[in-house]
Amino acid sequence: MADLQIGAMGGMAICMEIRHDESYLPGDPVSVLMLLDRRADVFLARRSGADGFLVKPLDPQRVRLAIRTLLSGEEFDDEFLRPATVRAGVTE
Repeated sequence: MADLQIGAMGGMAICMEIRHDESYLPGDPVSVLMLLDRRADVFLARRSGADGFLVKPLDPQRVRLAIRTLLSGEEFDDEFLRPATVRAGVTE
């Protein structure tokens, strides 16, 4: 897991460095789960090559689901702050 707002390098730079190294170094791919402060940062997580993201505040169930999803080889998009779809007075 990499927090978007860590240290001097930041989660986005760390993720991009991992992806860059994977492009020419042999080895197993590394799954990266980005921790975001706001939904607007999803663009940065996707742009950096992260395999998944969680928007804070975190809760144990969502963290567990994200990790299980990444370990199964799939990508994880956090649905926590996704707005409800509204159609003709019906919400989903």
